[in-house]
Amino acid sequence: MSGNLKRSLHALGAKTTYEKSLLKATYHGDNDPPKEKHVQTVLWTLQGQNMQTPPEVAFSLLTQQLLTSSWATLLKAFIILHRGIEQVGTGYSARLAELNISMQNFNDPSERGSAHNQIIQDYYVFIRSKALNHSRKGSIMLVQQTDLHKSIEKMSDTDLIKEIGYLLTELQNLVKLGPSLSQAIRNYQLRVTQNAAFLVLKDATPLYRVISLVLDRMVDRFFALDRQMAEIAMEHYKRFETCTRMLSQFFELAHHLPFSGLSPPTFVNRPREIVASMRSYISDQPEHVPGTEKAPDIPEDLHMSPSELEEQRRMLEEYERQHNKRVEEEKKRNPPPPSQSKQEVPAKQDDDLIFQEIVPPSATKTDPKADFVMSAFNQPATNPGNPNDPNAMMNPMMNPMMNPMMNPMMTGMMMNPMMNPMMNPFMTGMMMNPMVNPMMTGMMMNPAMQTGQPAVKSNLDPLSQPVGNAVPDKKNNPFNRASTGANPYGPPKNQGGYPVNAGSSLDNLFTQPAPQRSANPFETSNPAPNPFGGPSPQASNPFGTQQPKGNAPRDPFSDLI
Repeated sequence: MSGNLKRSLHALGAKTTYEKSLLKATYHGDNDPPKEKHVQTVLWTLQGQNMQTPPEVAFSLLTQQLLTSSWATLLKAFIILHRGIEQVGTGYSARLAELNISMQNFNDPSERGSAHNQIIQDYYVFIRSKALNHSRKGSIMLVQQTDLHKSIEKMSDTDLIKEIGYLLTELQNLVKLGPSLSQAIRNYQLRVTQNAAFLVLKDATPLYRVISLVLDRMVDRFFALDRQMAEIAMEHYKRFETCTRMLSQFFELAHHLPFSGLSPPTFVNRPREIVASMRSYISDQPEHVPGTEKAPDIPEDLHMSPSELEEQRRMLEEYERQHNKRVEEEKKRNPPPPSQSKQEVPAKQDDDLIFQEIVPPSATKTDPKADFVMSAFNQPATNPGNPNDPNAMMNPMMNPMMNPMMNPMMTGMMMNPMMNPMMNPFMTGMMMNPMVNPMMTGMMMNPAMQTGQPAVKSNLDPLSQPVGNAVPDKKNNPFNRASTGANPYGPPKNQGGYPVNAGSSLDNLFTQPAPQRSANPFETSNPAPNPFGGPSPQASNPFGTQQPKGNAPRDPFSDLI
């Protein structure tokens, strides 16, 4: 409630509904993501559905929130901009791609701001690259899923390589967010950071699948390309392999997010012979000889020459090496337990780094308790009879000497009391010691089974009672407090106590009318009958046993003496 009050005070000077929702959605005083109702109000206004605020004014007010020094306001504004790319339309995406605000020098000196400075810089670059791919004319991202294969087949070689370049730029900017987001989420666990990471990972799967389809088509056409186009295609292929490996590591962050529905794409480990074949084909192509024929120029819409693409790929690989180096240094400062330590793999260079095996992210979390339980059944076989066996005492669950249930024929019968007739009287009819089971002997413990003597009925022996009433004698019932007129657990009689009805049956316990007490105004003198009550005492005895009368006190244990 205090957070909502602070947001309301922050938006107190808003003139329109859109401004109020925008100020509340980008409030810098908390670490929560913007509320859905405020985000939808902003996006509806950008679509032109708010007659009070035009879309141009709404976009201008939203971009003004980027001119701040608060990392929380910027990250929340980026979340709204990110969600509007696919929801608002291509005109909005084009305006966002042309946005000229520099974020490379952003610096928030606060503690949490310093952990999010790199996230702010990389997130802004990724949003602009995605907006460009969703606003370009002829972009493959604007094609429906059902027409995707047909659109790829219709592309020319130049358009195909150009489309791969745009898509790989977006994927490259996406995977660069992985290290900074992972570090911030593991250290602070802020909900707004988790929301941003969820949106980024949600875009990664469809983007990777589209690039994989276009790249496979490029490989099929590779050996029909000229030399310059083939060099560009080979650099695109190397960049894709590097981004694939980094994206696989990025999806490990999904286990630390409180959201569901994030499924990584299927990562394919392509053989390195593909690049070797590409290099062999390029080397066999004739080079341009100056003065004879003019070499075909690289189309301007490709933007980058083979040398520029190679330099960009090397920068991406260097970025990955530096990140792996920081991770190794952190592991050295905080070494894991010996049980979790793994063999270090030396860093690979050049093509070995590109075609390093891609490890898919783990689908489920491992349960250490389940591993501990299952480890008991994975121990080597033991020989309990051999005292020199080192594994005899390692696994108590698989050792018959320690687990009596594993060995029905035990050398020591005292190990399992349930299998020992001396301890379990119901296992044998010929008892070794009849004193152990008083129910099986009539000469010592049970007077009712003695021969030549009249059976003495006991108040505590159910076999000596007549059928139909286990305890017919009210005055001999040791659990009947009302028979003696004393209440050992409550106040004395006639002093506000609640006496318990006498008798051997509890059917009428809740059917007796309560005593008149004027202190309780909610009780009536004539309570309604209990529909769940039992029958009357006369009808509750079908065998007609007569209840003894008399109130003379008697020792209930006198029959046992």
